Amino acid sequence: MSIKYLTILNKISKEFKSIEAFKELFKNNLPTNEQISLLRTALGMTQNQLAKKLGYNSYVPVSKLESKNSNPTIETLKSYAYALECELSVRFIPKKEIKQMLNDLAEKKARGIVKLSTGNAAMELQQPNKEDIENAVKELKNKIINSKRTSLLWEE
Repeated sequence: MSIKYLTILNKISKEFKSIEAFKELFKNNLPTNEQISLLRTALGMTQNQLAKKLGYNSYVPVSKLESKNSNPTIETLKSYAYALECELSVRFIPKKEIKQMLNDLAEKKARGIVKLSTGNAAMELQQPNKEDIENAVKELKNKIINSKRTSLLWEE
């Protein structure tokens, strides 16, 4: 065994005494390639051994997948999960709170509508001031959000 392997294995043994500790680590958005490498290493498996479990004749596909530039399909990840005796979990995690997302979309929609009407007013030399525009955006945004018709936010 190499010194690097022993160092990683010792670190894993100290930090992750249970499966719950592993799960906690993976919840923190650890990239897929790093998860596979960490699990394979924790199991004492070489890239070549994992490749053979996957039906490959060479370690190259595993090495490529563990590189930072990999972009595996769900089917590929299922195969790796099976070979590593793991469950595969795919989740959609919003980048921000749903309420905030809807608020941002409603404001964008309201600004677009107000811009159209202020553009028309400008052509008639009746351009409203910035405060009036902001108040109109705020009022329209609130109407959009309170209308419970948020599907309208997704229409162009």
